[in-house]
Order: sequence, then C-alpha cells, then structure tokens
Amino acid sequence: MKHFSKLCMLVLSLVCIFATAACTMKPPETDYKADIHPDKQASGKLVISTPVSEEEQNMILGIAELFNEEYPNIKVELKPFSGEVAPTIANWFNAEKVKPGTMPDIFWTTSFDMLVLSDKRVLLDMDAYIDAETAQGTFDVNDYYAEFWRLGQKDFDGGQLMIPRTADKVVTHVNKQIFEDCFKNVPESELPFTPQPGTKIPENGWTWEEFKNTCRALRAHFDATGRKDQYLINAYLTWEAVYNPILEAFGAKVFNENGDFALDSPEGKAALDCMKEMQDERWIAPLNTASADFVGGKAAMMFHSQAASIIYKGMQNSLPEGADIDDYYDVTTFPLIGKNPKIGGGISGYSIFANSKNKDYAWQFLKILLSKEGQNLITEKGNSNYAPIRIDMKDPKDSNNLWGKGFENINLEAYTWGDQYTCATEFVAVHKPEYAKDLMNCLKGLILNYVDNPNYTYQTAMDKCANQIKAYLSM
Repeated sequence: MKHFSKLCMLVLSLVCIFATAACTMKPPETDYKADIHPDKQASGKLVISTPVSEEEQNMILGIAELFNEEYPNIKVELKPFSGEVAPTIANWFNAEKVKPGTMPDIFWTTSFDMLVLSDKRVLLDMDAYIDAETAQGTFDVNDYYAEFWRLGQKDFDGGQLMIPRTADKVVTHVNKQIFEDCFKNVPESELPFTPQPGTKIPENGWTWEEFKNTCRALRAHFDATGRKDQYLINAYLTWEAVYNPILEAFGAKVFNENGDFALDSPEGKAALDCMKEMQDERWIAPLNTASADFVGGKAAMMFHSQAASIIYKGMQNSLPEGADIDDYYDVTTFPLIGKNPKIGGGISGYSIFANSKNKDYAWQFLKILLSKEGQNLITEKGNSNYAPIRIDMKDPKDSNNLWGKGFENINLEAYTWGDQYTCATEFVAVHKPEYAKDLMNCLKGLILNYVDNPNYTYQTAMDKCANQIKAYLSM
C-alpha cells in the first residue's frame, strides 16, 4: 500500500510540475520552419543530456567528433544526469522559465519516458525535418527497423518525438558450458531442441515447448550434481519487455477497445500460469528475493536485451583463472510461444527540446547518429555492441558493421532474427501518457503477487491489480 501511495504521489508531482511550467512557458513551436541546410560556419553551443554512464557519454562524444567535421564552430557540451528521466526533465523544464538554458537541446530518454513527456510541451515533433529531408532524398525512414522506429512516435503511431539510437531486442543469453555438460552424452537427435551447428545450443527460432523441455533436463542435471538450490534462469518476468510478449502470445489484452481493464480472462490466466510454472518448477528464483546469477556463471540462461559485449565482459570476470569466455557464452533467440509468438523489443534514444534555439543543428546531430558512421561510432566509442537501428547493418558478420567485430564466434544474429515477431508494450499508450509507467508497475505487482506470493490466488492478485489501475485512471 505504501508503494502504491508513493506512485500516486509521483504522478501528481509530475502533473503539478508541468502544469506550473505550462502557465509561464511559451508554447512549443509546432509550426516551425525546418532548415535542413543550416550555416556550417555558424558559432554556437549544443547541449546534450546523457545518463552518467561513461559508455553513453563516450558514444555521444564520438558522434560529436563527426558532427564537428561539418559544423566546426558548434561546441557540443554534455549535461549528465542520474535518476529517473521524466522527473529530471520535469524539474529542468520547470526551471527553464526562471533560468533560460536549463533545458538541454537534446536529451536521452526511453520509449516509455517519451510517452510520459509526450503531451507536456517538452518534445519536438521532428516530422518537419524528416519530411523535408525525405523530399530532398537525403533521408529514408525505410532504412530503419519499422518496429523500433515507431517506438519513438507519439502514442507509438504519431509524430516522431524520439530518435532510437539502437535496436534493443530480448534474446536468450546462454551459458555454453552448462549446456555442454548437461547434454554432452545426448545424441543430437535426442536433444530437447534443434541445436546450432556444431554446438549443444538451441538454434534461433526455438520454441517455448523446447525451452520447457530444456529446463526440465537442466533442472534434473543441476539436482543430480549437487545444485538443488541453484536456479536455472534469470527471466526478468516483471520487466515489460519479457512479460508483454508472453501476454500477447497467449492473446491476453490488458485493455479492451473501450480502454477498460481486460486482463482477467482465460488468455490472461494462461499467460500468468505460464510464468508461474517457471517458479513452481524451480527454474527461476523467487522474483523479489533472489537471482539465478547468470553473469556470475551459475545460471544456464538469461532473458535480456543487453548487448552481448556487456554480458561477455561481465561473465569473463567471474570465470575460473585461465578459462576461455568463448567456451562459456553464447546467445539464441527468445523462445517462440504458440501460434502467435512475440519477442519483446524496446529502445532508448534522443529527443529535441521543443523550444530549443538550436533545433536545426540538433536534428543534424541526430541524423549523423543514425548514419552508418554514427552507428559504428556507437559501438566503437561506447565499447558495446548493441544491434544497429539500420536494416542495412543487420549482418554482424559483415566486416563493415563494427557491432560484430571481435564476436564472430557468438550468434549475434539472434538480436536481428525474426523482425516480424518484435512487439512493443503498446497497452501503456491506451490511456494518458503520464500513467504509462504506473500502469506497468501495476502489471509488475500482479506478476509478483501471483507468481511469487503464496498469499495470493489468481483472483485476489488480479482484483488488486484491477483496483490499482482503476485508482490511477480516476486521478
């Protein structure tokens, strides 16, 4: 109850901050003229806000070097932030009326924070730039994955309010050594999955039934080798990029066409039972209290969209001395569920402040970020190999695409396999944008209660979720 009250206060505080600022700030320029050929000799400053992450800041500084080749007199200045995105931007936005220049020209955000901010006079609709560039043949939205590109749009289907920096898709990270140990004496024809050639690792496109049979075999293997207390997988079931594709694959809808809560259904129960089975069978750890510790080398699998290079390096630090990380790490796709399988995807990226005086240069900066050179710089300078947002950089084996360099023995194709299955968490766009994260927190609570808490039945967990959502939507 305390947690729910805090969330309510957060919603109210954001509403109050933006309402106060809206009374004194000039309206955003929605009918601005997009100059796609700004003066290359002009002097000025472009302020870009990034998370405090060194990797993210290095990515942007790398793009800045490329930007300054064309605009040498525009100084790029970073404004790092820590904490949650929407409240941070809200506070800066509110301070802008007293101290102009508080807001950065460009700022990092996620697709869900973008939704929260989308009707708050903060984000520039970049369609005017996109249309002007398209008319001159200097930009084509078809160069980018449509499934990820639209995650930067208002309500996921409107004006472009954010530019995705990479294509982040959930995959299954695999401990090769555990799989090899478990299945070393099993002929290929008797494996619970079709393996990648020359391995005991599931191929891209494996199914949920194959995943469950694999978990049963791994559970028996762990139990027989003194690891009864060790869990098999970091599943991240309370993360929307994992639970939403499970809901969609079972045909469960969070809201109906009228916007009413509709998850209490046979399809909803089947999806939740699918998640609960994972804990009942001791495949996953209790969601609130433990971890299977994949990166520590103890678990067999992990569902996550994080770049392979980051997991690779993390695992490397936990291996026995002299061990080769290439013998321990690989990836495959998220298991496909049923006849309507889905794979979770999401994005982070960059937005332009609606009242920025440097819109034209801000757009040119983001356009460079989206170029092949910019996407390669994200890998090179950020020291991580997220899959590029560009379709023509899909192949990690192509030497021109740096995201595959140094990881040739890893199945990076898992990150770009099965575009048709990629899904966004669209139910959060059904109601007012400021409730997006709060609705997700309600779903997280539902999963925690039903899967993890023996004091809740399906119905009591569902009723609590429904009541919380009703309370939010009545605010």
